[in-house]
Amino acid sequence: MAGLYRQFQSASFFYKYSDETPATHIELHSHDIWELIFLKKGDLSYMVEGKVYRVTKNCLILTRPSRHHSITINGPFEYERYNILFAENLLSTEVLQQIPANIDIVSFEGNELVRSLFKKTVYYCENFEGEVLKNLLIHLTEEILCNVLIASRDMDPSMYTVNPIINQAVKYINENITSSLTIDAICNELFITKSHLHHLFVKHLMITPKKYITSKKLVMAQRELRSGCKPSDLYLAYGFSDYSTFYRDYKKYFGHSPSEETGIQITPEITS
Repeated sequence: MAGLYRQFQSASFFYKYSDETPATHIELHSHDIWELIFLKKGDLSYMVEGKVYRVTKNCLILTRPSRHHSITINGPFEYERYNILFAENLLSTEVLQQIPANIDIVSFEGNELVRSLFKKTVYYCENFEGEVLKNLLIHLTEEILCNVLIASRDMDPSMYTVNPIINQAVKYINENITSSLTIDAICNELFITKSHLHHLFVKHLMITPKKYITSKKLVMAQRELRSGCKPSDLYLAYGFSDYSTFYRDYKKYFGHSPSEETGIQITPEITS
């Protein structure tokens, strides 16, 4: 089924099915939307907040808003995958809040029901469009998430590998993200040198500690801006020394200024 490709996009919902092999590595990034990736065929490594999972066929990746994650493709395998991205307030169900926060990967091997739900997304894309298609895809997404919740009740959420120092560093950063967080403070907390911390971040996360911290602050600030907060009220709340630094970093990261933030806009670049 080479070359199969289906897509639907609106401002707050994005769907894509493709059998094209993605880039070998998708760099560490985050966004203020939910993301589901269901791997029908393939083999990849998924890193989220310092944890690394091996993902194979019939596994679903669940990425929550503001969580830094990356993907590395393992080997020259065939790939078929479904991508669904959506704004947090788009779904009518409360199932999102019921899914345990430590669940990142769910295997649906042997679960024909869930596989059939993803097959339906392709079928509907072939037969409908516009608001009708959007509503159908949203309802299927809710049903998929209900099955994630059911599966999570019997799961061992610790099926990942993690470097203990990276794990401690990420935990400390998350707990102090709204402060004037410094590399020195992290190193003092973990009793390691700055060069060692830098080495571990680049090796395991493929990003420097400074860039990691800045990007997390910016993504969290973006969510607050989209909730109605004023840019001038946020730079101090996230530990930026002055507004000009916050403005410059924000525009460099997102491509537009804080005052130009108008709301959820899911772009194809997010899903690559």
